[in-house]
Amino acid sequence: MGKAEYMRGTDEDMQDIVDLADLVFGKLEEPHDFRAMLPKLYGTHRQTQDMHFLAKEDGKLVALVCLMPGTIRAFGESFSYCSIGTVCVHNAYRGKGHMKVLMDMALKEMEAQGFMLSALGGWRQRYEYFGFLPAGICPEYYTEKHNLEHYLHNDDTYDIKLIEIERDHGEELGKAHELYRQQDYHCDYSAEAFYDRLCSWFLTPYSIYEGDTYIGYGVLNGKDGNVQEMLLMDDKYVPHVYRAVMERFGTDSVRAVIPFWQEKAAGQAASFCEEFRIGWDNRYRIMNYVDTIRIFIKLKAGWQKLMAGKFVIGITGRKNICIEVSGDDIEVYETEEIAHTVMSEKEAVSLLFADTAIQLDKKIKERVPECAWQWLPLPLRVPGLDLC
Repeated sequence: MGKAEYMRGTDEDMQDIVDLADLVFGKLEEPHDFRAMLPKLYGTHRQTQDMHFLAKEDGKLVALVCLMPGTIRAFGESFSYCSIGTVCVHNAYRGKGHMKVLMDMALKEMEAQGFMLSALGGWRQRYEYFGFLPAGICPEYYTEKHNLEHYLHNDDTYDIKLIEIERDHGEELGKAHELYRQQDYHCDYSAEAFYDRLCSWFLTPYSIYEGDTYIGYGVLNGKDGNVQEMLLMDDKYVPHVYRAVMERFGTDSVRAVIPFWQEKAAGQAASFCEEFRIGWDNRYRIMNYVDTIRIFIKLKAGWQKLMAGKFVIGITGRKNICIEVSGDDIEVYETEEIAHTVMSEKEAVSLLFADTAIQLDKKIKERVPECAWQWLPLPLRVPGLDLC
């Protein structure tokens, strides 16, 4: 048995990191090309080796975990978060506990850095051992061609054009970046990093024009045109853009993920789509409940009037948290006040962020005040484009 060593990645590890990820995921699924799939992490112009925790046996890289930090900007404040990804162990070295050691290293780093929250995708029970719970709200709108035929009645008022944004299209990229940064809730990127974000997961960014007028951008799946992100200057164009997407990709339908805080776009899609579904967004570990609650309850207040009231929640092992709403004033803070109810972290996440409060014990639910049931769940979401 080889001697195991655990460490942060260094300059000489970068190619080995990519090679191991390609090898492991290529055997589990279809062949992988992490440099093309995640240019924000593994593009040839990126040096992100220090974001990786590594396990080596006799000098050979056999397992790794990536921890990618980021910054959320919301309502004039900045909050740090991170995502966990590229979790892999070479097939010949499984069963030795390498993943557990590396995940524990990542968790210690998360605590040390004071991240507000962390997110990852993966098997539920595997990552619940590390405190990651299914949570978040991911609304998906499915539209078929016939929906738009009836909704638009063959209205050809708008001449919608989709123009692919490439890395050297500085002006088009700048327009998209500026539009993105105007949102109340967004993540922080330089112009160069923003392009890599738009191209994550083999997606393709497009400028959207009406005639010769720029009206926004979309991030589409290159195979079927499904919409991962779309921001328009005027959301009246939503159905017309969907029709243009179907024509561009030769499909009879389109799926679009639209967070609820894009209220007008979501309302437009809801008015004509064939199906609407809400699912968990990802697996989340909340480190700072006060800031996370404050961000997402303010976002919800942007499209839904919140009932006035006060809710003091107790989470086992943490200080009680008070949420107060009075008109447009929202306060969230730690308190010594007696909690309305005390619950485990898993129960708290299901109530606050997951729309699965049905699993709570009846006695817990009876103690939650009416105002809280109107506020919750909160629309926790870090888009997949901002994760690894």
